[in-house]
Amino acid sequence: MDVLIQLVHGAALVFTVLIIARALMSWVQPSAHNPLVRWVYRLTEPILGPIQSLLPAPGGIDFSPLIAIVLIQGAEYLLLNLLYTLQ
Repeated sequence: MDVLIQLVHGAALVFTVLIIARALMSWVQPSAHNPLVRWVYRLTEPILGPIQSLLPAPGGIDFSPLIAIVLIQGAEYLLLNLLYTLQ
């Protein structure tokens, strides 16, 4: 069970870091030909894409990374509580 707990925590951490990296990259407009940029966008698009399609960007500010991080942290909290109660 401890391995599953660590897996949930690690996955939430990785996706949170990737979303923060994507938000920071959007400020500097990196080359779309960079493999690292494409990799980050490919991994985060399934999470951010649906949120961006539902939310307008008021004043050109994209709040989807913030909402995605809150959702990821909430899901992590719920899953970890469930796993701890099953122990």
